[in-house]
Amino acid sequence: MHERMNQALSLGLLIGAPATVILFEWATPLTTLVYNAPEAGLLLKILAPMFFLHYFDAPLHAILLGLGRAKATLWNYVAATIFKAVSIFVFGSQFGIIGIAYGIGIGIVMQTLLNFFSISGSIGFYWSIRPYIKVGIRMMLMAICGHWTYDYLTVQGLPLLWSVIASIVWSLLIYFVPLVLTGTLNWKTINTLLQFFQIIYHV
Repeated sequence: MHERMNQALSLGLLIGAPATVILFEWATPLTTLVYNAPEAGLLLKILAPMFFLHYFDAPLHAILLGLGRAKATLWNYVAATIFKAVSIFVFGSQFGIIGIAYGIGIGIVMQTLLNFFSISGSIGFYWSIRPYIKVGIRMMLMAICGHWTYDYLTVQGLPLLWSVIASIVWSLLIYFVPLVLTGTLNWKTINTLLQFFQIIYHV
């Protein structure tokens, strides 16, 4: 069970890390291209780090159901929803739309933590910190290289769309190439990822 749990969390980390970096680092360019609203970039920057935990919440939710703790899953969801609603009201009334963004993010964090503690109380929770450190280092390299590339292409006069696409592709190469070279990412891992997403889709 612990091996499967660590595998599920590792897969969530593998996908969630680059997605979070992209949404945070390219927040303003993305909201400008998609919504023509650069001011919305700040909201995306606020939500992206907190929604990083959402990639762990789905496998944690599935693990709880697998342990036969559907009731705990339900109460965790209810408690997190109530806490999110209160947070949105409190922060929204004080800080406007920025406060609402924080309230939504806090709700995600609360639900993930509740599911985490529920699993810990049932079977314990053991993990190796090394993969998370390695991913953290790759996330920093991805953000630094991607930011530098975007700035460079923008200065060279490349249109915003192509600057964003090129810099994101380059940053993703920085993240995934070491995984391929070290054998961490292979066809077996990709197949496991597809199975993982199918399970999450049906949860």
